[in-house]
Amino acid sequence: MKEQDILELVKFGEHSQLECKLGKGGLPKDIWPTYSAFANTTGGMILLGIEEKEGTFYPVEGIDVVKLQKQFWDHINSNQVSINILQSDDVKPIKVGSYDILQINVPRALRQQKPVSINQNPYIGTYRRNFEGDYKCTKEEVDTMIAEASNSTRDSIVLSNYGLEDLNKQSLIKYRQRFMIQNPNNDWNELDDKEFLRRIGGWGRDREKSIEGLTAAGLLVFGEEHTITDFFNNYFLDYREKVNEVEGQRWMHRFTSQSGDWSGNLYDFYQKVIKRMNEDVDVPFELNSEDYSRVSVTNIQRAIREALLNTIIHADYFTRGNIIVEKNSEEYKFINPGLLRIPLEKAISGGTSDTRNQNIFKIFSLIGLGERSGYGLENIHNIWRKNDWEIPEIIESFQPETITLSLKTKKLISQNHLDTLKKSLDNEFDDLTSMEIKFLSCLLEKNSISRRDIQALLDINSIELSKMIIHIEKLDIIERNTINNIEFYKLKNIDKTNDVVDRENIINGVKDKLKGKIRVKPEVLKQLVLELCSDDYFTINQISSVLGRTENHIRQKIVLPLVSEGKLELKYPDNPTHSKQAYKTRP
Repeated sequence: MKEQDILELVKFGEHSQLECKLGKGGLPKDIWPTYSAFANTTGGMILLGIEEKEGTFYPVEGIDVVKLQKQFWDHINSNQVSINILQSDDVKPIKVGSYDILQINVPRALRQQKPVSINQNPYIGTYRRNFEGDYKCTKEEVDTMIAEASNSTRDSIVLSNYGLEDLNKQSLIKYRQRFMIQNPNNDWNELDDKEFLRRIGGWGRDREKSIEGLTAAGLLVFGEEHTITDFFNNYFLDYREKVNEVEGQRWMHRFTSQSGDWSGNLYDFYQKVIKRMNEDVDVPFELNSEDYSRVSVTNIQRAIREALLNTIIHADYFTRGNIIVEKNSEEYKFINPGLLRIPLEKAISGGTSDTRNQNIFKIFSLIGLGERSGYGLENIHNIWRKNDWEIPEIIESFQPETITLSLKTKKLISQNHLDTLKKSLDNEFDDLTSMEIKFLSCLLEKNSISRRDIQALLDINSIELSKMIIHIEKLDIIERNTINNIEFYKLKNIDKTNDVVDRENIINGVKDKLKGKIRVKPEVLKQLVLELCSDDYFTINQISSVLGRTENHIRQKIVLPLVSEGKLELKYPDNPTHSKQAYKTRP
């Protein structure tokens, strides 16, 4: 990491992936909760030799980094922590001007290594990271990590006292009919229901306990809602649809597993949801390249199908959280409980698979549903890129543990973006290539974007991207910075006057709704904040000014709860305490 990068990194203080400590009197004792927290969350960097005074961080003289480095390795290789997940080059002295700093890069631990604790008792020494810093994990969180570390699939467990009578008969009949169409010559078609379920992973035998019965997968896929929730207390499926904006109407169509007018199981949920999601899909006319017949299922429909199947197959049904699927005019959103089992980069690049529910995956794949070999997310990204839509967004959240996949059917290059770029660059706009216009348009939309995401978006290699960046930098309209060894780009010197009128209209609209109202319920204020921040980022100061409330009230009672609920996004997500932090409504 370059000297300037370090100075830029600590300029705005600590955040979810950065911890600064002084280390002047030796290795700080509170370094180990941070090590545990980074390892159990998304990884991060610890810098020793940084002092904080009145909210400002800066390097200090007199730090013996060689001694600190030795102390660190001595402690981490003893019983100080449950496991050492670092390589030798993860801990290294660096020079920032005349200052010495010890840089410690803590990677995200593999699921088999978790929980990473500061002693041998994970229930009292396991930490995770959030906006406020390191927090001690609950027993539930530790139990989940321990369960996830196992290589056995939990959906294969045999459930005591659960049998065929707990299944929805029509769900199993419909599945068997589809299986027969997909596999007409398979001998399993002649088996009775119990033996058929045994072959597909829905029925099992626990030899140690001398019992047999439905597996967790069998109950989840084919059961009745009330029998499923007898075992899976947190089980809840929710489909929401809002295609047309109707004032006062939250959802145009919605059903849940508790509706009472259908089985509430995973197989029927898939069938109901995929029908609704494909109903209004605006898809191009596609022909088969071999016989030129009309393609019955387009690539866009395949992507939606894979996203839905990923949500069902990779959900953690043993923890808190619901499966939520949402559809609106410009976005498909898929939310499931559980965290990623492999790094996000590997999940997107494809070829690597670590299926949480192998039996559920098997049941769906036997009727031709579900990507094998871990290429589902890669295919979705490729399809979205070919349509010049916004990059699919995957968000990993903690407390509770959830994954959100957002697929927006919104063009990267809008007419407003083109008008803004043409006005700001004048004649220089004509020198831009189509890829450069896509790049700048994406920055207009996202504010900042990583090098990795740009490569995925434009489907170009690192060398081509570097050449493009060099050309654009000559126009003095972008700047770059590095956070945790990841390069980000953002715009500068771009006139966004095209957006000013819309912004003012939104502000005036929110103010009008508050006229004459002195006491307003928090939920009403939350909705007004979401409306205010719908198209642009607003700071706490700006929000409080529009709503006429104190900054502290807006921050603590309105904005931070909306952030924790996943309804507001941060302008600087890698630095929550950024002095210019602002917030925008998640689509």
